[in-house]
Amino acid sequence: MKKTYLLLAVFLILTMVFSISGDVFAAKKVKPIAAQLLEAPYNNLATPVVITDDVELFYTKQWIDIDADGVYDGSEIFLVKDSSNALIPLTVAADMSDAHPDEYLGQVDPPDGTPEYYVEYILYGNEIDGYYTADLINNETRETVPDGLVDTTTPVLMTDWLPTYGPWFPQATAFTTEALAIIPVVNTPLSLLDNLYWQTEYVENYKNTWQADWVRADSLVKIDFVDWGNPLETTNPLVGYRFPVELYLYTKLPDDGLMTAYKMACLDYPSSAEEVYGTNQAAYESYYATVLTNKFRVEVFDGDNYYDIDIEPAIGPSGKMNFASAGGGWVPQKAGKHRITFYLNDPNITLEGAIVNNDEHYVFSHGIMAEELSDNRQEVSYINGQYVTWIDVDVVIPNSNGGRKTR
Repeated sequence: MKKTYLLLAVFLILTMVFSISGDVFAAKKVKPIAAQLLEAPYNNLATPVVITDDVELFYTKQWIDIDADGVYDGSEIFLVKDSSNALIPLTVAADMSDAHPDEYLGQVDPPDGTPEYYVEYILYGNEIDGYYTADLINNETRETVPDGLVDTTTPVLMTDWLPTYGPWFPQATAFTTEALAIIPVVNTPLSLLDNLYWQTEYVENYKNTWQADWVRADSLVKIDFVDWGNPLETTNPLVGYRFPVELYLYTKLPDDGLMTAYKMACLDYPSSAEEVYGTNQAAYESYYATVLTNKFRVEVFDGDNYYDIDIEPAIGPSGKMNFASAGGGWVPQKAGKHRITFYLNDPNITLEGAIVNNDEHYVFSHGIMAEELSDNRQEVSYINGQYVTWIDVDVVIPNSNGGRKTR
């Protein structure tokens, strides 16, 4: 059978923002600042997850009034176990019924005035040998060396692309009054709403629920690449202002262990605290999953002092689970270079052999890296052995425009 090379345009990330300068398309990713509202449902899970311990977001919780005083004291929430002493996963029924009205507000004029585009990577694939490559080969000569160019098709305005590939089903945005009524004024913890986050009968706006695959792993999980999210971008943290710190650990799945993911797109208000993400119900088998654990800590060195910052497992608006700032973000107190270090304390996860890169540089549906991290970003991020990764950021004094002030 004659070998056939296919030219494939594969969706990499539906929300890449591109600014045009001549014939050059420069990728730009800005992640939202908004924290999860306690009275709102979690975002739906769109990217697969591997967990290595009891990550509470996936399991049923209960309040046990240990001291029998009738008042929740902040430490009386426990994971529910069945008769065999196994944790009980939260049930998720896929239910997508409320489509977006196709207005796509803000896609052409986000806060920085840059038009929003959808861009596809060009992949070359071999049907017989089953391999696919992009950019890390020279697509003109077929030599297996990087050509230094991003191989993409012509970008299309999101306002044109989104209606063509719809309908889109946004994330749920509010609980019903009945759901909120489970919280009496005094004695029931708000966190019991965690049990209702993925149940559409308790959702008021956009009764849409879906969940990508997730698994519990008891053996060693090898991290393929680390995405430092906001700290990896060019936006500098400001003294006295909240800066969201986030970290994604990605593992590459074996061919016989792919996990179901959902296509996602930013529908409204990109790169802002009001971002609205949704899915078009298109599922695919992903070669990559994020990895979560409770066994870690995050430390900052400001040039003089070391101090820990509060980070927790979370679901972002694009449906990926990561380690994200609690309480809205880290607040640097002085200007200058700061080193943010993530320490793993989980023997079931290893960073050995991993690299730092942007997840936009990967084609999840084919399991390939399309681009390497830029040289200037490689200079500020590092992986040290099995359990440590860090990134250096420059904290600056805010100008008169300011940012998100802490008080």
